Amino acid sequence: MPAGLAPEGPRDASGHAEPWLELHNSGANPASLDDYFLSDDPLAPRRWAFPAGTRVPGGGFLLVWLDGQAGESTPEAPHAAFRPTARDGVVVL
Repeated sequence: MPAGLAPEGPRDASGHAEPWLELHNSGANPASLDDYFLSDDPLAPRRWAFPAGTRVPGGGFLLVWLDGQAGESTPEAPHAAFRPTARDGVVVL
């Protein structure tokens, strides 16, 4: 899972270059992320749940924004409720 923040990289719907990660589904069928979570704390792995109906298409990718703006989340453009720290940048699925 590559993660990054680059001025030339992806921008969210507001046009901001925010931290992000990308999930890849190497299978042929869509992968549901219902009941899956992301966190920046391995001791609290259920910090943020993917919006209901979020899927990674078969053979495809899903970009997940790590900008702390969960209110902007949709199944097609999820925004996690946390922003990784610059110190360690840990993200667990």
